[in-house]
Amino acid sequence: MKTDNTCGQCSSHTATCTATASTLCNTGYLLATNACASACPYGASTCSSTTVATLCNNGFYLDGNNCKTCGFNVATCSNYFTATTCMSGYWLNSGSCARCPAGASACTSASVATTCLSGFSL
Repeated sequence: MKTDNTCGQCSSHTATCTATASTLCNTGYLLATNACASACPYGASTCSSTTVATLCNNGFYLDGNNCKTCGFNVATCSNYFTATTCMSGYWLNSGSCARCPAGASACTSASVATTCLSGFSL
């Protein structure tokens, strides 16, 4: 155990630790036996094992124990066919993501911009 009042670096993939153990892992890593060594399944931000996802990253949705990819231009979704939020430059239109008007980074419809890209103005 450290007793010299200096700052020691946590182990690889560790967000927080004590002098002797990892206490919180970086997103996408699993805490097991006081260490963050195993990666979660593809697309998972948290997991209960290397094969069981419990929460998915943006752009993925949880299907059983796996994270699956959302559709195109989708930030979050409940399944492949149902978007809940869209990437910048797209708006949510009945569960799908549709392109905003030219020069818009955010919009409420295909013809109503709410925020413009750099070099454009409302």
